[in-house]
Amino acid sequence: PTMKVASLSHITLLCAALMFSAGCTDKITAPNNFCGVTRRASSEPLEHDPILFVHGYGENTDFFCPMVDNFRIDGWAEHGMYAYNYSFVLSHADNAEEIRKQVDKILADTKSTKVDIITHSMGPLSARYYIRHLGGDGAAGGEQLQRVG
Repeated sequence: PTMKVASLSHITLLCAALMFSAGCTDKITAPNNFCGVTRRASSEPLEHDPILFVHGYGENTDFFCPMVDNFRIDGWAEHGMYAYNYSFVLSHADNAEEIRKQVDKILADTKSTKVDIITHSMGPLSARYYIRHLGGDGAAGGEQLQRVG
């Protein structure tokens, strides 16, 4: 009986590790391939404010692909839409710091004065923390936060 319990404990730990491994990334980066399109640097000016998509708990950037496709149809430039996969097991403060870094990089890359943030599920919590506590309320021209779902 002890061997059986020990084996079940190891299986349980393995399953838990696999389940949460997607949210335990060491490095958070914007995807080079975003919703089926390879991203390329561009110096063309944007007609709209760039957008940062922040997904929800246990999701990834693919969640926003139907919306991104609609933005593309409506003429939004590929180099004006950004997303990244963050670790959903970190604190909102840690994820907010990553949002700050992402916004700073987007502003530098696009020469824009502000970034609109579209979020889903748990994404608004970290984005709101960034806006309220890490200078996102005006440091970059005042980001606009939109929550989806």
